[in-house]
Amino acid sequence: MDPNTRHPSALAGFVSALIDVTCDVDRLARARNTVLHEVNGDWVVFVDAAVGLQPRWLDALGRDLALAGVRPAVGCSVGSIDDGGLDVAYRRSALDALGPFADESADWTTDLDMQLRLTCAGFSVEQGSRHPA
Repeated sequence: MDPNTRHPSALAGFVSALIDVTCDVDRLARARNTVLHEVNGDWVVFVDAAVGLQPRWLDALGRDLALAGVRPAVGCSVGSIDDGGLDVAYRRSALDALGPFADESADWTTDLDMQLRLTCAGFSVEQGSRHPA
């Protein structure tokens, strides 16, 4: 999906903009922090390049965010890891409460670190139903 196109109706009310940010893997935390300064909304979704943004995945993301949205303690919804791809949806208010992604020199541990921090702060991390296409 071209990130400059309008979001699909499945995400209406959750995602106001799709932004394509390419980064070096060893600067993942820096890229995530940069994105957080550029976007607003109740949820921020980070998607690995290996995840196909196909209608089935987008519909599942919309359902996962709707379910998580009714429970304020949910700080994060993690998509399935298939073929090495991962997507993570963070509730913006939870990220705001914890501050930025920690070590900007970190690589793959960035999301694990944030999810541990969320859990320690009383938020829950849930496994979503979505799968890459």
